[in-house]
Amino acid sequence: MFRFTKAERKPRVIYKYIGKSNVLKSVKKTTDILSRLRSFLDAEEPQLVQWLETVWGGQQNAITYKELRVAVLAGDLTVERLEQWRQDYSKFVTERLVPSWAMAMTAGVRGTDTTNTSYDPYTGAAGDYIHRRGAELVTNITAEQRNAIHAMINQAAFHQNITADSLSMMIRPTIGLTAPQAHATLNYYSMNLDTRLDTGMNQARAEKLAREATARYAAQQHRYRAMNIARTELATAYNRGMYEGTKDMQARGLLGDCVKVWLTADDERTCKQCGALEGERVNTDALFSTGVLLPPNHPSCRCSVSYEQISEPVVPVVPTPYANVENNGIMDYNVIGDNDFSGDSMGQDIEYNNNADIINLPDILIGHSLGAQAYNYDIETPDGEVLHITEGTRITNVQVIAGKGRNRQIDVIDILISKYGGDVNEWQKVKGIGYVNYEDESYKAEIHWYQESTIGKVEFKLKPQLGGEYFID
Repeated sequence: MFRFTKAERKPRVIYKYIGKSNVLKSVKKTTDILSRLRSFLDAEEPQLVQWLETVWGGQQNAITYKELRVAVLAGDLTVERLEQWRQDYSKFVTERLVPSWAMAMTAGVRGTDTTNTSYDPYTGAAGDYIHRRGAELVTNITAEQRNAIHAMINQAAFHQNITADSLSMMIRPTIGLTAPQAHATLNYYSMNLDTRLDTGMNQARAEKLAREATARYAAQQHRYRAMNIARTELATAYNRGMYEGTKDMQARGLLGDCVKVWLTADDERTCKQCGALEGERVNTDALFSTGVLLPPNHPSCRCSVSYEQISEPVVPVVPTPYANVENNGIMDYNVIGDNDFSGDSMGQDIEYNNNADIINLPDILIGHSLGAQAYNYDIETPDGEVLHITEGTRITNVQVIAGKGRNRQIDVIDILISKYGGDVNEWQKVKGIGYVNYEDESYKAEIHWYQESTIGKVEFKLKPQLGGEYFID
């Protein structure tokens, strides 16, 4: 049985006021913020659009006209086909969209000048958003695709020149569109077909030429939808990254309370709803008047926000066991892990120590805020007790000890894959030194966990020392 051994009692965290922060300018130029967002979208949108069009092309090629004809007559697709589409979108989200979201959020963090922050978009509030949004998107896109086919089948009943066979052929190039887009595509086909038949063209040739013209129209609709999804998802993640970066700086005591200010592109493409939001100021965690926490306000929205500091920051001074200098009766302590790291701890900015075959990763910040507990990690003990890392501290001396990048394999890799999924070649076992809360005190401990780039960090555990104690004296 492992036992908990209390170390010498440590002083509690002390807070002190510091002077006016120069870390974040109180007002950022609108053009700077919007131009960074626009540059990011211009660079990343085309690849995401191409990936989406590839998914839809694969789905169109995989379904047969025979299967579509059965769907037309039955009024719906088979459960197996719908499940295959769900799996297609799940794979797309996992392999393509999640890394794009993470890239966008990291770019957004850089937009807040948090260049010294070890930012991991796969964990905490950002990780929760990615996993939640991924599940929502897979469900929604699959449902929209099914609804689009339902709409076409129902609509075709009102067109006397559209047969079951011709409708089956028409559905195929519309796979991937929304119901309104599918409705417009079928109208385009019907009008094109009727026009040709009115000239005396025979049914077979009129249908063939109408299908060819409509396929080109549908391709344009696919491109529009792909661009709409790409811009909306990337802009959402980018603005979320700016928000998380600002919250992180507040947690580190580098930034005080802020208000966020809505910024529009302020050009002829700016819609009336967003135009009315220009300059609106609310607290960082408050909703804007349209009911959104952050841009985008609608699909393909190009808006962003700036953050303005309205009060001085409060810096937490976290105790370490190495400092013990008394100053006028108040203990001063160094901040844990005060290293200059940029990037995240999931594979970037990695330091390789060839002599010792060790992979060093950046420190991991545990935020200090009213909501920080929700972003903290559960650390399990063999006795079933759950502890948490002390808020406002870092996990330091982070090293990969097995899995990707090391010759040593993870012993429980099969269990990890079965339980969480991910790529077997991407999993790592990692350790670090952190401070955990136990009986209202903060204790230094060695912490072990597993991580994978698309899954995040899981199964945190305390490593017992040679004498069986969990805490390091």
